[in-house]
Amino acid sequence: ARQQLSAVAVAIWGAKLAGFLFYRVCSTGRRDARLEKTLSSPSGAFGFWSISFLWGALVSLPHTIAAAVPVAARPALLGGGAV
Repeated sequence: ARQQLSAVAVAIWGAKLAGFLFYRVCSTGRRDARLEKTLSSPSGAFGFWSISFLWGALVSLPHTIAAAVPVAARPALLGGGAV
């Protein structure tokens, strides 16, 4: 249950972030000059997407590590029950 709760929390956070970014793009109705300048060259686009990937991997690392722990090896939570 702990792994599912963590996965649901990550999914909700991702959906919230994606929704905010989509709303911001739709509400401004114009392009972001800072992003256009970065993505105008192949090296800039590669760097942007590489850093984005690395940041996503780093942020999801606690969930990934926790999800990899076998059920039998997990410590009990505060109440002593297995979650």
